[in-house]
Amino acid sequence: MKDKNDHIDIDLEFLDRKEPLRVAPKPDAYTGNSSGTPVSSGNKYNWKNILIIGGVVLFFVWIIYSGDNSSTSTSSTGSSVSTEQVQNNNDTVSVGEYSCSSYNASKADSLKPASFTKQQLDSEQQILDARATSLERSSNDIDSAYVDETSQYSVDSYNRQINEHNAKLEAFKRDSQSYETKLDQYNAQVDSYNNFLQTNCTKR
Repeated sequence: MKDKNDHIDIDLEFLDRKEPLRVAPKPDAYTGNSSGTPVSSGNKYNWKNILIIGGVVLFFVWIIYSGDNSSTSTSSTGSSVSTEQVQNNNDTVSVGEYSCSSYNASKADSLKPASFTKQQLDSEQQILDARATSLERSSNDIDSAYVDETSQYSVDSYNRQINEHNAKLEAFKRDSQSYETKLDQYNAQVDSYNNFLQTNCTKR
């Protein structure tokens, strides 16, 4: 029968063989370990952060760039409109007694009757006046003419004079009517021209 203290005879020599404590190497502040080799899990985590941050930066850059383009285009449009308005407001042209914008001056010019039309009408008026004077003289001559009713020659001469006068009078009436029509058209153009200037331009 064994003694109760036999279990105390345990080999305790390992206590005498003290081994140095194993201390974990101090992680390198830059690489994450002491050997300088990158740690795979930490490396994946860093690249993921870089990609996320890079994506966010690119997103904001894109937003800023788009905003600059839209504001630039808006400002460009606004400046072009304002420039056009300034040109329209300041680009004045003298038209007779009126000051007009270049656009209204061009429009008025298209409504203005041609100068040669006025010259033609003036010429026709002078010719008609001369013919009227001649007809009046002819009428006075007929009224004061002496006709020998016993002489066929005298009667025929008198009738011929009347026929010539009447023919000239009919032609004068036709030409006068044609002149009046052309004069009315010309006056209507003049009225449209003057009304446009009064409505769209400023009298100086």
